[in-house]
Amino acid sequence: MTKSHHPENPPRPNPGDRPQNAFTLMYCGTCGGERESALLSALSRAVGRSAHGVLARATCLFGGRCGAARESNADGPVVLVQRCHRVTREPRGHVVTIGPVRTTPEVNGLIRWLETSELTVNELPLPLRRAHYERVASRN
Repeated sequence: MTKSHHPENPPRPNPGDRPQNAFTLMYCGTCGGERESALLSALSRAVGRSAHGVLARATCLFGGRCGAARESNADGPVVLVQRCHRVTREPRGHVVTIGPVRTTPEVNGLIRWLETSELTVNELPLPLRRAHYERVASRN
């Protein structure tokens, strides 16, 4: 994201139309640099609008090279999302690794995905799937 641009609030869907997902969202608070505050602000608003979302900050999720990126132009904040049970908070499904999240459109795509989808990788905007696929490939 450029210094002068902050993520816009994507249009809010009608609350009756969106899934009421329970999820835990963890973001990297180490590798975001100047992008971190805008990302955190957007994520905080989205989680605040959700009925069952939790937001947590962690040190680098991938040992200082967020997004499991090997090349320097791919560095940027990474977000992990896992659906969970609304009451017990027990995990439901796999962790989705998202990012790197570097631009305003990517932040807006992430927010729309959180607010309007069933939180599956296939529903995630394509540019944000990179870290997920790299993480999966590294385990093979």
